[in-house]
Amino acid sequence: MSDNTRRVVSGLLCMLATSLAGAQTIQIDGELFRDPTQPPSAVFSMTVVDTMQVVEIEAAQALLSTLTLNFIRAGGLEPVAVINRQPYRIGDNLETAVVSDIRSGEVELTIEGVKHVLTMFSRPVRQSDGQ
Repeated sequence: MSDNTRRVVSGLLCMLATSLAGAQTIQIDGELFRDPTQPPSAVFSMTVVDTMQVVEIEAAQALLSTLTLNFIRAGGLEPVAVINRQPYRIGDNLETAVVSDIRSGEVELTIEGVKHVLTMFSRPVRQSDGQ
């Protein structure tokens, strides 16, 4: 990951953490960042963002971008998903991911403890009459 990308991601995570937690300071890689809109006398709370989390998120996104869900057989005793032309069952390893569930139209992958959904279609095949 380039230094510019790392800075941008760190900045975005800083803004996100600050807005979600209401934090007035945040620490990234040991460096303390203070919300400049807060008065100096304000009592600071601190949120720590680990750069390893940023790397893990980027690695998961990179892996997911290389995967193509070709086919799903969700019914029966052993559901099967064909990803990148290879069959996988629940519990199988796919590089750094584990196939945790196979459902109609989608496969759930667990990467570094985080669940991601790989879908066959970007929109529903059928839509209701009102849409």
